[in-house]
Amino acid sequence: MTTEVRVVDRAGLGAVRCELEGGKARIGLGKNVNARYVETGYGMLFFTYGEGLSASIKHLMVDGKTLAGVGHPNTTLTLRESVALVRYFNGVLCAPAAKIDIPCGRDVWLILFTPMQ
Repeated sequence: MTTEVRVVDRAGLGAVRCELEGGKARIGLGKNVNARYVETGYGMLFFTYGEGLSASIKHLMVDGKTLAGVGHPNTTLTLRESVALVRYFNGVLCAPAAKIDIPCGRDVWLILFTPMQ
């Protein structure tokens, strides 16, 4: 059984889709996305709010890297638990993540918050 996931597209990419199936997320990119590769693993989002919002993201662990080649990358990501520590407006969140590398220095991150039962 496949479940479509809602993607919040804050980067304005417009062509990322994600489906859940059996403990894995299938990530697909549309034809108008010219990506070099998609790197999947477990990511960490650090954020702080002082005089302005500051956020950074990086991979803690990389499971795989799918090259674009001729077509557009489609890859799978193993779902894991999400963990967060937040106090006031400062915190860190660790969750399954995919980094979509687009030429000219524009990288797009997809962070998957798994459903809770």
